[in-house]
Amino acid sequence: MQLADRRLWLWAAALPAGAPVALLIDRWMSRRARQQTFAAAIDVPQAHAALVLGARVGDPEAPLPCLVDRLTAGLELWQQGRVSVIAVSGDDGQLRQDEVTPMARWLRANGVPADHILVDGGAYRTLDSVVRARHRLELQSVVLCTQADHLPRALYLASAVGLPATGLVADRRVYKDWLRSRVYETASRAMAVADVRLRGELARQRQRASAARDDVEQS
Repeated sequence: MQLADRRLWLWAAALPAGAPVALLIDRWMSRRARQQTFAAAIDVPQAHAALVLGARVGDPEAPLPCLVDRLTAGLELWQQGRVSVIAVSGDDGQLRQDEVTPMARWLRANGVPADHILVDGGAYRTLDSVVRARHRLELQSVVLCTQADHLPRALYLASAVGLPATGLVADRRVYKDWLRSRVYETASRAMAVADVRLRGELARQRQRASAARDDVEQS
């Protein structure tokens, strides 16, 4: 299990003691995201790029449904002219599993030219993805492509790093382990606020992203 995952499950285990604060953060984050969240690609304001957030791949040749749905959301935005490029952001295989290579391969197989795909490996958390989109890829604005439960946290973090963002709900089906995911997300939202307000994670991630600026890849 990755260090970030272990920290999150420690937070989740502590929720009974800190439940009132965690639930307040959870609800506040959901409310603040509503006006930035869209259910259909055609309704999304135009932006520089779709930012497809990584998830566990499973079979590299056939990504798991959760990730396929995120990629489909990004593809729809590109097909409808809402964005000019699609950035895929996630693990490059250094920590657990290569997410970004199968993501780029899926987009190419579905008709997106390689020069319209940006590949950003080395993003192991949502915070990494938005910081690197702003400071490494130098994207001017993004549409975040992920599941509805994940979007409020992703939008909060994008705002914290000064990245103009909206969100497109990627849900195309009912997912397994939804209760586990809901508990995990409640803990993740509390941790996101701690990262931004208390732990100085933004400054550390900005420094990392700026150091990696010269190695941006096109698929």
